[in-house]
Amino acid sequence: MTLLDQVYGAWLRGDVEGGLDLCTDDIVYRDQALDHETRGKEGLREWVKGGRERVKDWKVEFDTSFGDDEHCAAEARMSGVLIQDLANKKAGDEPFSARYAIFGTIRDGRLSRIMIYWNPKEWE
Repeated sequence: MTLLDQVYGAWLRGDVEGGLDLCTDDIVYRDQALDHETRGKEGLREWVKGGRERVKDWKVEFDTSFGDDEHCAAEARMSGVLIQDLANKKAGDEPFSARYAIFGTIRDGRLSRIMIYWNPKEWE
């Protein structure tokens, strides 16, 4: 199980702090599709909590994940129902699903950088 599996697992259980405990204090989180970046645990805490508030029934399933002492990566599918507009997707009752890739950099056994890549035009 990679650090990405552990961090996202904690967040999906609603344990935002448990996921953040596996990150460095100066964690950088970058969502390329949304052109959004947070720096530090406080910024990431707000982003994750906000995401849980924007997406009902939020789920992330890893198809594959791998890692070593310095890097980790995963291919995943995110799904849920938008409560607020996000990118080109309008809020509503219809569920969505989006495939994406996640890359992590590890420093001293904790995630120091998370980069996610996805294409909003491919939302199902």
